Amino acid sequence: MYVLLTAAVMLVLPMLSAPVLAAAWDPQAFSTEDTLEYLTIGPEEGEHWSTVWLVVIDDQVYVRLGSRAAQRMEKNTTRPMVKVRIAGQEFDEIRAEPAPDMV
Repeated sequence: MYVLLTAAVMLVLPMLSAPVLAAAWDPQAFSTEDTLEYLTIGPEEGEHWSTVWLVVIDDQVYVRLGSRAAQRMEKNTTRPMVKVRIAGQEFDEIRAEPAPDMV
């Protein structure tokens, strides 16, 4: 089981306009979602998007990975950071940490 945590609030600075805050990581809002996608970058295979089931417990997003997905996470060259797509939003830097006590 992995917990997906925010990394930091990021600013998007579009050309010739005022700074805009990136989408907000809101686990409670994601509690109505069934799945999310996350991106890992393997040293040999490159980028790979995985779709996994999620659960929100105590305002934390958890995903349970199969052996192949867990192996991708372990070999991820940007570890512990992953890119996440959820609820029509994309988050560039989300910290993915093992949470074996939540299995």
